[in-house]
Amino acid sequence: MEVGLGLHGEPGAATHKMQCANDIAAQCIDTIQRDGAKDMAEGHEVALLVNNLGSTPAMEMYIMARAALKYAQDKHRLKVVRLYVGTFFTSLDMQGASISIMPLDSRRLEWLDAPTQAPCWPADKCEVVPDKQKLPLPSEPRSRTSQTDQRRPEKLTPQGALLEKALLAAVNALLEHAQELDEWDQRVGDGDCGTTLAQGAKAIKADCGTKYPLNDAASTMAAVAESVGDSMGGSSGALYQIFFLALAAELKEDQTGEGWGSGAAAGLAAIQRYGGAKPGDRTMLDALTPAVNSFQQELSDGSLASALSLAASAASKGAEMTKSMKAGAGRSSYVPEEAMRNIADPGASAASYWLHAVAEAMQ
Repeated sequence: MEVGLGLHGEPGAATHKMQCANDIAAQCIDTIQRDGAKDMAEGHEVALLVNNLGSTPAMEMYIMARAALKYAQDKHRLKVVRLYVGTFFTSLDMQGASISIMPLDSRRLEWLDAPTQAPCWPADKCEVVPDKQKLPLPSEPRSRTSQTDQRRPEKLTPQGALLEKALLAAVNALLEHAQELDEWDQRVGDGDCGTTLAQGAKAIKADCGTKYPLNDAASTMAAVAESVGDSMGGSSGALYQIFFLALAAELKEDQTGEGWGSGAAAGLAAIQRYGGAKPGDRTMLDALTPAVNSFQQELSDGSLASALSLAASAASKGAEMTKSMKAGAGRSSYVPEEAMRNIADPGASAASYWLHAVAEAMQ
């Protein structure tokens, strides 16, 4: 590698074996400081610019910028108040970077911060934020519990026992079908749908036996949301957490069957609002939406058990229909359409599995 290579290909000041970013930054900054020692004494305010010479990857540029910033601050005790990283002055597609340091006074700083329409100059000020002061941890971590104590009641009401039965049925169904869901997801997505849902299912199963206030449906759903958020990664974890939080908010006002219906509808609306998908995009919404619609419609005429049974059937039909859908959201939207043909969306299938398990538990 050459150090000091000119923008037009002029020979560098020195030739070395390939070095790491820390060593390169040190050599460059030492040279700059030696040539401009008068204006770059300890404590002086400066602006640091790390320039891409043409085709250096962004990740490598930020590695170099971090090395340069740290060396300027720690070794030379310069007060770096502006840091610019980008492609400002190139030599076509040259691999490499340049480092520039400008001593600052109030006038120069004003010029640097002045608005400009230059397309490659940063729109913000690129201020360097001082390191935050490290604070000691409290001796006892604060509890994350909600206003209702997060612990299992000593005695369950009939409603609490039924809620526990439904939760355990749902998570056991997800655990049972985890491998199958992963196999389908390997063809149409990330390959981890079943594994991700199983992580959430295991967390819910463990927490159900110790911390869920099962006699209070609203608080229990909020606790389920917390279990999901702590254990599940990916978009499905975030979306299910959003769903259960919206459901819990509605159940605070009404814990009847109608409350569960309006809560599930609120959960679907929240998923669409924050997730961006809609029914027909080949996602779990294609199972959950017809299930919730069917549940609310049947509940007005029949029992809770029959409404759940019809909701589960509607979810299965919705999941089956995803076999012929074109993906409009999620990782499947990047998969060729022919690769997904005759394969149901794993997220929609998972929703139908746990809904069927809940319906059977409530019979």
